[in-house]
Amino acid sequence: MENREELEITETNEPSLSQVACIGLGFVGYHSAIAFCESGKAVVGIDIDDDHIRTVRNGTHPFETNGLREFLDRETCTLSTRVSDAADCDCYVISVPTPLDERDSPDLSALRDACQQVSTVLDDGDLVVLQSTVYPGCTRDELRPILERSGLEAGADFGLSHVPERYSPSDERSRRAPRVVGSIDEDWRAVTAAMYRDVTRSTVPVSSLEVAEAIKLVENIQRDVNIAVLNELTTVTDALGIDIWNVIEGAETKWNFHRYEPRLGVGGHCLPVDPHYFRTATDHLDEDLELVMTARDVNGSMPGYYGDRIAEYLASVDKPVSEATVAVLGLSYKPNVEDPRNSPSVTLIRHLRPNDIDVAAFDPQFQPNAEIEGIGIENGTDAVSTVRNADVTVVGTGHDDFQRLQPATLGDLMADDPLLVDVARLLDTDAVDDSDLVRLRDYLTTDRANSPRDDHNGETSAADANQGWNDE
Repeated sequence: MENREELEITETNEPSLSQVACIGLGFVGYHSAIAFCESGKAVVGIDIDDDHIRTVRNGTHPFETNGLREFLDRETCTLSTRVSDAADCDCYVISVPTPLDERDSPDLSALRDACQQVSTVLDDGDLVVLQSTVYPGCTRDELRPILERSGLEAGADFGLSHVPERYSPSDERSRRAPRVVGSIDEDWRAVTAAMYRDVTRSTVPVSSLEVAEAIKLVENIQRDVNIAVLNELTTVTDALGIDIWNVIEGAETKWNFHRYEPRLGVGGHCLPVDPHYFRTATDHLDEDLELVMTARDVNGSMPGYYGDRIAEYLASVDKPVSEATVAVLGLSYKPNVEDPRNSPSVTLIRHLRPNDIDVAAFDPQFQPNAEIEGIGIENGTDAVSTVRNADVTVVGTGHDDFQRLQPATLGDLMADDPLLVDVARLLDTDAVDDSDLVRLRDYLTTDRANSPRDDHNGETSAADANQGWNDE
């Protein structure tokens, strides 16, 4: 790779791009549209979903801010469902979903369709920027040919760049994070970097499209792997009666220890997806990314692991699962956002429900009594009514609102022998000690040897947890 100092661009005489089409107004595209509006660009927001365009226009979407309304009112931003309405733009920023299909392979259908539509309006001198997560080689090998159906050649006639998104919901610090810029050639890299310096503190130009694509994946894969280490260690320390949080706090006094924390699982639209995208780039190689994919399996299995432990506990206190109630507090995949995509709490509920166990759930980020998409469960009205008479309470998401929960009150509201599963240790530990709540670690230490599940000598690893209740 070229020297990074040589790649940083301080001045450019390249033409300024003044009209930006933001294609895809999900979380990433919506916030990108705001950023470009704030930088003085005229913006056309494009999304194929009529209902979504309506919610964006009305400010009723769940994207943390109604910041785009100001620019809609000023008429410096317009909205449409048709790319043809952005034909006068000179820059097309594509931020459409790139999920996994049922085989955990990249689903590029929305991305291919967006590129096809852009190809019908692309003019000489325009710039196309991809912000959606893809595997190394995708922009050049998969998307460039679609864009070149315009009759124009990437590099010679139009620019093609990859600028992966780094903004994280509910974390304003990430909004101004340096933006990685990879392009079809050095000239278009300069143009792209200049445009993005208007919307972020700095840019990090890199040597190729493929490097930029890989950077986004590696950032998230490293985090996924490190979380998996703590998740797997937690299954062991719990069985040994050791508080993993005390271990973490002691270990981080060493200068080169990097703190990661156990979780109910890992969710969202990035960390559970990106290892599979990187794996796709190695399909033609004699490499299998064994460590990366094992870590993904560990994190993916954690909700099932905790579901199995809940079943064991209920059996140990003579409560049939078909007569038990589990209260799940938090349905979002991360704290303080309204987003259930790949949420570990949702996955846990899916493990519990096929066994006729009653599940009540509450998340303050969702409207009371609203049906949560994907699980067919109704959001509760408040935490108190949700946990009342429950046999088990799972604190699934660390929303700030839940930090006010009093363990003593929780124990009083729940049924006899109330089990608390608080993997992220949101509740005060001393207060939990003084309450009637049974911590999962305490149960595993004292009663697990007598558990009905003794085919592993009373122990089940996180990697085995996917053989749980939904094993078909």
